[in-house]
Amino acid sequence: QTCEKWAKKVKSETIEVYESKYGYIPTYNEVERFSRICFKDNGSKKILGTEYDRKLMKENVKKRFKY
Repeated sequence: QTCEKWAKKVKSETIEVYESKYGYIPTYNEVERFSRICFKDNGSKKILGTEYDRKLMKENVKKRFKY
């Protein structure tokens, strides 16, 4: 829960996602996404808080939460 609160402290961005229904009707849907995401680390008892850097096009671990 702590990681989820941390992840939602940044502004979300809206992106357009291309979808094709039934293979021939192209549509664009707007999707809200956050630059911070939480993952469970299988090797340890930690939740990793990652942040996507748009300039470097890379995802970095910013915080580690114990459980």
